[in-house]
Amino acid sequence: QMRHLPLHLSLVVLVHSDTACERSPDACEPVILVPGVMGSRLRQHTRVPGALQTSSSHLWLPESHRLLARSALSSRSGVLGGLYRSWVKSLDPRGGSRWSVVEPDRANWGVKGVACILKAGRECVSTAKVFWDMIVALEKAGYRAGSNLFGVPYDWRLPPPENKL
Repeated sequence: QMRHLPLHLSLVVLVHSDTACERSPDACEPVILVPGVMGSRLRQHTRVPGALQTSSSHLWLPESHRLLARSALSSRSGVLGGLYRSWVKSLDPRGGSRWSVVEPDRANWGVKGVACILKAGRECVSTAKVFWDMIVALEKAGYRAGSNLFGVPYDWRLPPPENKL
């Protein structure tokens, strides 16, 4: 029965928080959103040896995931097949270089990392919404990230003892 408790609490908050948050933001009970496996957006931070700047990009899912998926289906060889194999290999938590760090997107108190795993511009791709709609509804009800709304993105590629929350 315990495994159903977090979802049940989230639904109760959505139903009952609307008027309480509008009357007084302090009346909103904190909500902590914990995604399932593969539900956290991962970012890869890379530094070129000798450089001070770090580049950052989404690792899961990259904006080019449609191209990569199509290339895997259409060709197991050639340039597109190589891109796909390279992307799949990049998801191996033990396969990174010492110049590259992969971690969950913890921006905005973790809310960004659990809201959506793939964006097209400023909008979340409909098939990649994790807690996007729930967060929008909670924000309309008066919840604010860092005050009473938090996300707990994690690196789902790693076993629980190796995750840094």
